[in-house]
Amino acid sequence: PFTNRGYPVYCNLDLLRRFRPNINRIAAYLNMLKPDILHAYGTENSYALAALNSGFPTLISMQGIINIILKDSTGLHDRLRKELELEAVKQMTFVDCLTNLDTGFIASQNPQAKIFTIHRAIHPAYFESKWTLPKDKKLLFVGTVIQRKGIEVLLEALGIVKKQIPEVALNVAGMVEEAYKNELIDKCRRLGLEDVIRFLGHQSAEQIADLHLESRLMAFPSFIDNSPNSVAEAMVSGLPIVASRVGGIPSMIEHDKTGLLVEPADSEALAESIIELLENDAKCLALSQSAQQIAFERYHPQKVATAAINAYKFILEQKIVLRESA
Repeated sequence: PFTNRGYPVYCNLDLLRRFRPNINRIAAYLNMLKPDILHAYGTENSYALAALNSGFPTLISMQGIINIILKDSTGLHDRLRKELELEAVKQMTFVDCLTNLDTGFIASQNPQAKIFTIHRAIHPAYFESKWTLPKDKKLLFVGTVIQRKGIEVLLEALGIVKKQIPEVALNVAGMVEEAYKNELIDKCRRLGLEDVIRFLGHQSAEQIADLHLESRLMAFPSFIDNSPNSVAEAMVSGLPIVASRVGGIPSMIEHDKTGLLVEPADSEALAESIIELLENDAKCLALSQSAQQIAFERYHPQKVATAAINAYKFILEQKIVLRESA
């Protein structure tokens, strides 16, 4: 990508040229390869458009939804990204959706599209984890550390929790820009939390799986998400989850059965649910068992592979039918 060559983010020539050079490069390779079917992931960049313009049978998997995540943004780059996403969505014949959020979005923009559900395979490290109730009162956040993920709401909730449970601690795993990290550290000082929070930066799957095992629960107070991998990973490990009732997350977590859901940006509600799980061993264990059982059905690589192959077969069969009827 052009922005990986040391140029500033605002100088995104790939986007300003509507990804045309990238699409042309991908098209040249595809014409050499001549695949039976293409499977493109995400409408955020050039991949969906390249696949859809290739002439080969194509399945598109939704990931983040730019038109929802950046709904209120009016900047030039964001407007163009939303426009290009809609261009791809309206061309789709076959699409893979994960939650009620992306299913509803596709239905509103392209009601003729055939929708499949193919969950993302989760790394084997999480299936190998066997979470048991730890003695420590450690919380875990996993994700890119940006404002949209609700990290500041989590810090405010932690300040409330610490007054009732002084031994509580928080590990934050994920990339964070240095300037924003310094802002968060200042906020921690103001809340009296500087000694109970660790910013760990990027962690491998194996490292996150180990963090699951030493944590009492994962807090995920995002303002908007479709199908966050970190939630799926915690479910596979059996780590209890408190998450925001936003976007596609309620399609992943059933409140009070496979996790706890709270309203976004409500630090008091988040603190209340965290305290409930820190003080209720039986509730933690029940949520863990139920979530893990469902997660193994959804996210096991073999289950995902089977769903993908079935979708490919369906799409290729439609190609044969169309050819025979022509």
